Amino acid sequence: MKEKLHTQRHSALKRFEIIAAALNGLTLIIISIYIFVEAYQRFTDPPEVQSMGMLTISVIGLIVNIIAAWILMGGDKDENLNVRSAFLHVLGDMLGSVGAITAALLIYFFGWGLADPIASVAVAVLIIISGWRVTKESFHVLMEGTPQEIELDEVKDEIMKIPEVKDVHDVHVWSITSGVLMLSGHIAVEGEGAHDRVLHKAQRLLHDRFGIDHSTSGRRGRAWVPMRAWALQLIKQVSS
Repeated sequence: MKEKLHTQRHSALKRFEIIAAALNGLTLIIISIYIFVEAYQRFTDPPEVQSMGMLTISVIGLIVNIIAAWILMGGDKDENLNVRSAFLHVLGDMLGSVGAITAALLIYFFGWGLADPIASVAVAVLIIISGWRVTKESFHVLMEGTPQEIELDEVKDEIMKIPEVKDVHDVHVWSITSGVLMLSGHIAVEGEGAHDRVLHKAQRLLHDRFGIDHSTSGRRGRAWVPMRAWALQLIKQVSS
């Protein structure tokens, strides 16, 4: 019971990482919309801009964001969706600082007041694209969609190569968080007492073919394979 509760708590924490990434992505979209609104108001009614003050604040913000981005680059931003969303958030702030610096210089040297809203629109476009990608990927994980790198037909074909396997169906692959995949499916096993043998072969196949580490446990003719990245369920045995 304690082990089950620990597993459920661990899975919930892993899912929370994706929820945080989704919220981060939505925040980026909201920020970009706000920037669009502000830019529109500056186009229609350009305010007087204190270019030197704007330049000073933007440079300070850029330095802070560069430090934050450097720290986040040490994380697994390629595999961890939450780290990637945080990195994109900081990157969006960094782009905002660069845009503000560019606009401040154009205003200071050339008096071009429209540089501010134009730079804002350009930054907002980049931010909303990043936010949409993170949000879309996060909701795909939360809705337990099949990861893009997984081909279900390939998984079925590999399992069907095991001699004792008669049929593979109801295969579903999903992610509980970045880099942690789960697979459930039904395998019809041909021959009495073949469960353990098929289980062992399936483990080796998944390890050798997909580089997956795993452990096993069996119960009343039903074998459940909890793995580091996969879970395979053998639930049916067919006599030859």
